[in-house]
Amino acid sequence: MTDEASVLRVPSFSVSGRDSSFRAGVRARDGKCVVSGLINTYAQFGAWEGFEAAHVFPLQHETIWVEHGFGRWVTNMENQVGGSSIHSIQNGLLLRSDVHQFFDAYKISINPDVS
Repeated sequence: MTDEASVLRVPSFSVSGRDSSFRAGVRARDGKCVVSGLINTYAQFGAWEGFEAAHVFPLQHETIWVEHGFGRWVTNMENQVGGSSIHSIQNGLLLRSDVHQFFDAYKISINPDVS
């Protein structure tokens, strides 16, 4: 693949509070890195260093999310945070920080059809 054809994942940060609600929901649901299986033994103390909530479908491509109606796949609206279904915890994974970096760089991927 050439550089012109590649899509870069850029970490998104928000001051609206949507990120903190998304992050809290993903942490509460997963409690561990869903790729490595590493459990956060300090979660009970509110310590999440080394664990990050990642959007499966990147926030910087929300326009594509909306244009193609991907929000229709969000089935649990109770878990949705913020104004867009892209912020649903169904679009999130808890990952170790290093795994999150690999995921954002497209160095690893997750096949949703394999448990």
